[in-house]
Amino acid sequence: MEFKNDIERYQAFQHARENLKRALLKNLHKKTVERCAKELGLWEKGRISLADEAELPVLIDFALHSRRQDGHTICENARQSPPPDLGAQEVAVLGAAVQSRYSLISVDSIVPNLGMNVRDILFNDGFFLADRLLDQLAAPAGSVFATRIYFLPNFAMTAGSPIVIRPMIFKRMVEGVAQIFGRFPLQELSLDERIRLEAFMIPMSILALRRTI
Repeated sequence: MEFKNDIERYQAFQHARENLKRALLKNLHKKTVERCAKELGLWEKGRISLADEAELPVLIDFALHSRRQDGHTICENARQSPPPDLGAQEVAVLGAAVQSRYSLISVDSIVPNLGMNVRDILFNDGFFLADRLLDQLAAPAGSVFATRIYFLPNFAMTAGSPIVIRPMIFKRMVEGVAQIFGRFPLQELSLDERIRLEAFMIPMSILALRRTI
């Protein structure tokens, strides 16, 4: 598919991201969501308990990418047996979802109407993040977010729901990651290692949302 400019290209892939998410949700079991809610501390008195509506996308992200259902993550299952209504862009985003990582990103500079140049703090690499979700937050240079990153040819985008990380919880996140893996910054991780990383990072991100630290 030909695009007139970068803005059109990025918007098309962000639209594909949302189409893919709707397709993946059709295969997400209720029991998987409930199990994830319990792991993230979002379960109380026999039901999902959210302190803020912003926690729901984090829970869904965790269930789709970080926990296995029938032996594989929802994203892995979809790649092995793609839903019939996925287009080429959705398939490309699905491949990125399977290889995605949840990390801390720092804003280096903003590119108006396109996104921003960022540095991944945990993996110590830089890239262009084409995502209006962050652009719309009007984040100044130096701001830090926790988010899931999809890497596509020549650019990256979030899976949605970036979370602002304040200095105190940032320090705890970095120290925790270094303690878990025995090294920092991180290098390429296996799926099991990524799941292990996310089991620490995502609950910490929820604490950041709740401003309890």
